[in-house]
Amino acid sequence: MSEKEHKNSGPRIEDLMVVEKVESIIDRISGHKNVEGVIVCDKEGAAIQTTMDNTNTVMYAEGIRNAVIMGTSMVRDCDPTNDLLYIRIGSKKLEMLAHSDPDYLAIVIQSRIKAAKKEVEQNAI
Repeated sequence: MSEKEHKNSGPRIEDLMVVEKVESIIDRISGHKNVEGVIVCDKEGAAIQTTMDNTNTVMYAEGIRNAVIMGTSMVRDCDPTNDLLYIRIGSKKLEMLAHSDPDYLAIVIQSRIKAAKKEVEQNAI
């Protein structure tokens, strides 16, 4: 069977297995406490998989993508042979984590407020 014929016969088993694996990883990460959303996007910032609504997905994907571009530039300025792999940004309410890959960007949005409230409650006991 030629490659052209194979493309017309539907998705390959390997592709379906990768999608299932990615979905199971997203489900596992989403199950952690304080995780508000998980986004997997391509290098252009287009969401491939997300657990968030469209508005938040676009907002976080675009913002984190820009931060990753700036971080990559900074790392390369310091050492041209090095590359950015991971970035973590914290605010009063949220913590945004991103893993940069040559083809994809994985983003996790976590709430910091819920964790802080639980710490205060535990310290009061």
